Formats: sequence, C-alpha cells, structure tokens
Amino acid sequence: MASQLAHPTKADDITPAYLTALMAQAVPGVTIEQVHTLEAMTYGQQFVSTAGRVVVDVIYGPGSPAGLPTRLVIKVARGVDKILAPFYKNEVNFYNLVRPELNLEAPRAFGAGFDPASSDFAIVLEDLTLRGASFPNVLSPVPLDSVRSILSQQAKLHAQFWQSPRLRPGGDLPGPAAMSRARWPIL
Repeated sequence: MASQLAHPTKADDITPAYLTALMAQAVPGVTIEQVHTLEAMTYGQQFVSTAGRVVVDVIYGPGSPAGLPTRLVIKVARGVDKILAPFYKNEVNFYNLVRPELNLEAPRAFGAGFDPASSDFAIVLEDLTLRGASFPNVLSPVPLDSVRSILSQQAKLHAQFWQSPRLRPGGDLPGPAAMSRARWPIL
C-alpha cells in the first residue's frame, strides 16, 4: 500500500489519512486522528541537502496498537529533481526489508514508501532527539568513543549480511553488483 501512495514533499500535505495509509503496512491496525506539525525543514522552506524532515505530534485513533510514539519524524523527498531517487529507494528498502531484522542501534521505523513514478518517498521514524541524540554537521568534532560506537554498529550490520544469498541476483536485497550496474545520471 505505501508504495502506491502519492508521497508529500511539504508538511501541509501530511494528513491523518496519509500517515494512516503509510504506517499501516508496518503497524497493522494503526489509525491517526490528528497531525500537528512542530517543525518543517523541506525544500523551499529551509535548506535541505538530500531530504526534507517534518516533525509531528500525532493522536492515534481507538484500537491503534499501544506503545507507539506520539512524536514522529517524517523524511520526505526534496521534490525538485529525480537524481536522488536511487538513494530514496534504497533507504526505504533498508527500513522495510533490513531494519526489522537488526539488533543494533538504528531508528525505529513506523512506515516507509517510495513511488518510482514521481521519485518521492517518505519514512516515518521515531524522534531520536527524545533519546538524547544529536546530529552534528561536518564541522562538529566527534569524540573518539562516538566513532568507536559507530564503527561497532557498522561491523554488526556488515557481519549479519556478509556473503548473504539475499544480496545475490534473485535475492530480495540489491547487492553491490546490482548497485554497480545501476544507471546513474551524469552530472
């Protein structure tokens, strides 16, 4: 269902009906009654590099599963070009196909979809700032312990999928060979 949606690129287009449809695959039985935008960093409103981000508070409908966060971050496409489409598709595939199997530090996802016709996507994530996460830029110093932690998580991810048949032709995950055959636009 999520892949058939027209994914918004602006905060105003993130409605309860849209979020319910997007989240339904990952969270069966969920309904969203209200969406309140807290922050929007989307193309045209603020500088965004590869994707926009909308932070929302939601109110779930009766019968929705317990324990869902009321604050969500929704990543959205820039909506101005198609050059990032392969990256959007890969990130959606990560959250839909790989993330549920991982036992490592990564954001919890509550729905993700990609529309190949428009190159738009959306990923509904937990708001990591509520767990004290920070997002430094390239000019921010990163402590050595943080680098060690990042490398440890990367090692766990790569070890789990090392020589996996899922990455071979015919597998459910595009492997390095498939990525190298991808047709990339010349800049």
